[in-house]
Amino acid sequence: MFQELDYDSENSSYPEIKGNPETQSTSNQNGILARRYIIHLDVDCFYCQCEEISNPTLATRPVAIGQKHIIVTSNYVARKMGVKKLQSRNDAMRACPSLVIIEGSDIEPYRDASRYIYDAFRSGVKDLNIRNPTKKGGMDEFFADITTAVEEKYEEEQRDRGILHLRNDAYVQDDVWVYGDDAESSVVQITEDQSGATSTSTWKQEDSAATFEMDEERKVCIHKLYIAASMAK
Repeated sequence: MFQELDYDSENSSYPEIKGNPETQSTSNQNGILARRYIIHLDVDCFYCQCEEISNPTLATRPVAIGQKHIIVTSNYVARKMGVKKLQSRNDAMRACPSLVIIEGSDIEPYRDASRYIYDAFRSGVKDLNIRNPTKKGGMDEFFADITTAVEEKYEEEQRDRGILHLRNDAYVQDDVWVYGDDAESSVVQITEDQSGATSTSTWKQEDSAATFEMDEERKVCIHKLYIAASMAK
């Protein structure tokens, strides 16, 4: 995913990443590995939200977007009543007789909304640092490489405090979370509520010598992830 980010002249002067992103780590002046920090924004129930903005009365009703003979997405009210993505219109109506199906074959209004969100996203990311590249991954998905902003914030903290802390109390108060921090192992299971597809991600702490050359490096990595998570929020 990292190497697919756009580095356009309007938004970044950062060098393009080539090759395997897993081998793209470089060392900074302290000899600690530098990694990339990527924000992924996925707009929830995008098509349905577009329709609910146009007609706020739909927000509390079961709503689905239809294209041809199938349902391409639905809001959470409809999902709780058994409406699923890629379901036939007839099956969706049987599951939820009160379902409002909106014809979504004309996707231009959704494209307009997508461009509006992307412009706002890019503006926010550029406020962090103008050299942060962004990319549209689809109609409702957006990515930003905020490595430059994270590194600058980290260096600023080190100049101000002169010492390294594993966590910053401000980030904890902001209720951000770093996957795998403060645990020897962790299992996260994600279920896609429209299709029922399930994915399980397992993290287990390996021998520290094998994963990190120094304990200090792990502390720096975790700390920067807290900075990135705070920026994302």
